[in-house]
Amino acid sequence: MNDLLIKATNYGGVEEEDGATAQPLTLAEEFFLLLLDRDSGKLPKSVIPLYHGFIGLAIGELLLMGKLTLFKGTNFSHKNKMLVKVIDASKTHNQFLNYILSKISKCKSRSIAGCILHITDGMYQNNIKKVNYAIGRELVEKGILFTKNRKTGFFGTKYSYNFLDHHQKTKIEKVCSSLVSVAFDEHKCDGFSREIILMLTLRQYNYVTTTSLISKFLHANFPINQHETIHKNIKMLDKKYSTTNAMDVPMDKMLYTILLGIRGAYDSEF
Repeated sequence: MNDLLIKATNYGGVEEEDGATAQPLTLAEEFFLLLLDRDSGKLPKSVIPLYHGFIGLAIGELLLMGKLTLFKGTNFSHKNKMLVKVIDASKTHNQFLNYILSKISKCKSRSIAGCILHITDGMYQNNIKKVNYAIGRELVEKGILFTKNRKTGFFGTKYSYNFLDHHQKTKIEKVCSSLVSVAFDEHKCDGFSREIILMLTLRQYNYVTTTSLISKFLHANFPINQHETIHKNIKMLDKKYSTTNAMDVPMDKMLYTILLGIRGAYDSEF
């Protein structure tokens, strides 16, 4: 199943104009850019920690890369649950992914939500900021952001950023917008696997941040007369990947399981 998923997501380098191959952004990095405010260079404040989403997206990335696979549990506590295991422990190009991969390598059989909660168990405020910083640092090293400000306080260091390359954020928003546009058809989402994960993780955090993430996304990418329609399209997309009906197609099954895991870790905070 993993070979099929790797082909379907076209995971690999992005060819530059000079013929060099640049490393693609990870899902966690793409989500970071979606969340990052263009003006303030800050991530939104959230009642539910953003690290659940970042770590869940990293696990999703490792699944799509073929580093992890899913299998159905058989013992009493995990019977019929989709569990995660490492099938390729070799390092990736990304330090944050390597950290998550090493943590999962030490886990007993767990669901995606179980892996997220295991990795975040005992995390305190300073460690939470380290997760955000680790992803931001990767984007700095890729020449997309630069660190604008460091503010050290009782709970550790806060970072804000400026964009060196607005194109990457604009590109992510554009492709996500094409997924949920007025021409949306829930039966024709092939080729949008990454954008489905990003948009539905964004929706997951929509009501627990200081500003509505979906409203902000709509205002940045659609005329106001389309907002109601786009809201409905995002809701339809969420409904599709919140039910087991999505498990009929291998790729949809993978997306359903990733999103279920992020949702499960998120819900544990309530």
